[in-house]
Amino acid sequence: MDGIITAAGLGTRSGLNGRIRKEMLPVYSLEDGKLVLRPIIETIYSSFRSNGIDRISVVVDPSDASTISYIGKYMQDARVVFQRNRNGYGGAVLSAAYSTREEFFILNAGDGLMLNQEIIPRMVSIRNSGRFQNVLTLMEVDEPERYGTALVERDGEDVSVRKVVEKKKSGSNLALCALYLLDRSVFNCLSEDRSDVVELTPAIEKSIENGVKTCAIIVNRKEWASLGKAEDYASVVTRSLEFSVNGKLI
Repeated sequence: MDGIITAAGLGTRSGLNGRIRKEMLPVYSLEDGKLVLRPIIETIYSSFRSNGIDRISVVVDPSDASTISYIGKYMQDARVVFQRNRNGYGGAVLSAAYSTREEFFILNAGDGLMLNQEIIPRMVSIRNSGRFQNVLTLMEVDEPERYGTALVERDGEDVSVRKVVEKKKSGSNLALCALYLLDRSVFNCLSEDRSDVVELTPAIEKSIENGVKTCAIIVNRKEWASLGKAEDYASVVTRSLEFSVNGKLI
């Protein structure tokens, strides 16, 4: 199974300003039953591996020698892919297109961690059922205009996604977490975007318009730990500790 981890951003909002990538900041996790501190990117990688994702591409900036060195030493099964142009998050995803083989892939932003380890197996199970081709993860937020959001329809246990919108008022308080299962046809949508900054959300919306059936898993807000700004880091570390020790929110 294919997986992509994006880790090519400078982390300006995180306060690191390129001195160290935020994906390299440590969080708590379990390793052979022992509590350890590992970079966020390696924790995502380990989660992928434990869920049967065995072809993992990590998208990095070619000038990021320290992260590239770390991947080579501690994530040896991962394939390093370079985002040579600073053309947005969608551009980072597109740069890994040639390294994926399967009809779908799992995508995780390198600065965000899904603490609930049951989510990825659920996403794969939904895809394998044949009912949906894309599976998104959503969370309820108080300021949805700060996020990409989704408009959904509920039918029993199914949450069908009708539309996704990039950082504007949409009438929905369901924000996109940066963990996705996507049909590889999304690469075509990304490649058709001629903008200087290529974003992923419009490509997902285009795929929905093209008839790709898309659903969502709605997670607890605290299950998704994302390091967007410097002040977020304490919460990310605390929640990673809670989940590692207790396996749930406390």
